[in-house]
Amino acid sequence: MNPACKARPFTACCGDDAPGRASVAALALLTEHRALWPGEAVLTLAGDEESMGPLGTPWLTDDVPPAVTAAIAAARPISEPLSGAGEAEVSGSVTVDIGRIEGGASANLVPALAWAGADIRLLVGVSCTTAEAALDGREGITWRILRRFEPNHTGLDHETVCHAAAVVAEAQGVPCAVSLRVGGSEARLFRMAGLPAIVYGPTPHNMGGADEYVLAEELAQVSQAQALTALDFLAT
Repeated sequence: MNPACKARPFTACCGDDAPGRASVAALALLTEHRALWPGEAVLTLAGDEESMGPLGTPWLTDDVPPAVTAAIAAARPISEPLSGAGEAEVSGSVTVDIGRIEGGASANLVPALAWAGADIRLLVGVSCTTAEAALDGREGITWRILRRFEPNHTGLDHETVCHAAAVVAEAQGVPCAVSLRVGGSEARLFRMAGLPAIVYGPTPHNMGGADEYVLAEELAQVSQAQALTALDFLAT
C-alpha cells in the first residue's frame, strides 16, 4: 500500500460485478423472509482487515478526487500482477466483506435470530455520513456501527511521497508506483492527527492466510528505502 488511505463501507446491489452482488445477496435473502426471524445486521464501517481482489461494486464514487483515481490507474500494471486482475477497479470502488453470518440453534430449525458482520471500505472522498445515509431505511434490516474511520490520505504530491518514490526507484532500479490500496493500516491514525503518513513495505504473499510470508531479501530493500527517505526528508 502506498501513500493513500483506505477505508470502505456497505455495497448496494447496483453494478455489474457478480461477486460484489453476492456479498449483499445474503442480507437480501434474509430480508425476503423478514417475518420468520427478528434479524440484526451488524455492519463495521471502515475496519482494518484486508478485503482484496476483484470483489467491489461501483457505489457512491462521484466525489473521489481525480488525483486518486489517476494514481490507481497508473499503478495498475504493477498492482494487478501482485493482487490479481480487477484489483485496480476494486481500489476505485466501495467494497464490502461479510466475514461473519450467525443465527439459529439447530440446523433443522428456522433461526429465531440471525446477524451478519461486515467490513466495509469507503473511498477517499466518500464520507461515513454518506454511507450511513444510504444504509438508513433499508427495509427489514437494522444495523449499528462497531467502529468507524473517515477515509483520509496523504497527497500524492506531498514531499514525503516524492522523497519515498525517488528513493525506492533509485534503490531498486525501476519506477515506483504511487497509489491507493484497499487494505487498512495504522497510517490513518497519524493522518487523523494531521501528520502525513505513507506505507511502504515488502510484497505480501498470501496475505491473511495461514502461510502468509514476505521475502527476506525485500526486508533489506525496505529498510534501506525507509532510512534514506527519512534522511532526504530531514535534509530538505
